[in-house]
Amino acid sequence: MVFNINISIESLEGARRCAAQTTTGHILESVLIDAWVESGKTQLRVFASDSAVIGAYIHYVDDIPALPMQNLRVAVPLPVVVRALALNEENVIEFRLVDGFFSLGGVEFKPMEGIYPELEQYIPAENHTVKQDLPRFNSHLFARAESAFKAFYGKTENSLPFGSLTAFVETDACVFHFGAGHAVVVIVPVSYVRYKYHGFFKG
Repeated sequence: MVFNINISIESLEGARRCAAQTTTGHILESVLIDAWVESGKTQLRVFASDSAVIGAYIHYVDDIPALPMQNLRVAVPLPVVVRALALNEENVIEFRLVDGFFSLGGVEFKPMEGIYPELEQYIPAENHTVKQDLPRFNSHLFARAESAFKAFYGKTENSLPFGSLTAFVETDACVFHFGAGHAVVVIVPVSYVRYKYHGFFKG
C-alpha cells in the first residue's frame, strides 16, 4: 500500500509544542497524524497533547484519493517531528506510507506503540455559555498554549493579532480559537483544594 500526503508545516509546528516534552517513551511524546474518509474525501488531523495542553489542526484535503482503508492513525515520535521540521524549509512536509514503512519529511520512523488516548472529549463543543469571571490558569501552560496557537497560524512569537480566549461554564476550559480557523488549543484551569502545608515529616 502506498499513501502520501502533504501536511502544513504550521500544523506540525503547533502540535509539537503541545506534545509531552519528557523522555519516558510514553505515547504522548508524539504528534498524532489521523486520517479518515468522510463523504468520499480524505480528512486529516494533526493532534498532540501532554494531557494538560491539547492542540489540534484539521486539514480538509480535496486533491488526493480516498484512503484505501477506513482510518489511519499514526503516532509520530516527537524527535522525528522536530528533525523533519529542521530539515524542511517548504510550506508543507510530506508524510508517506509505503509498504508498511513510514516517513515524515524524508525522515523514516517507526510509529510509537500503544493506544493514543481519546482526548478529543476535552475540547469544548460549540455554543457553550461564556463565563463572566474567568478561572485562573497555570501561567506556564498558558504560555505554551499561546506559543502553539501562534505556530499553527505561522505567526511570530511577539504578537498574536487575532484569536480569542474564552472560559466555558460547562468545562472551565481555556480555549484559543480563531473564527472559522482550523486549529484549536485548549488548557484546563488550575484547581485548588483546602489543605494546609505543615512541612516535611510534621504530620
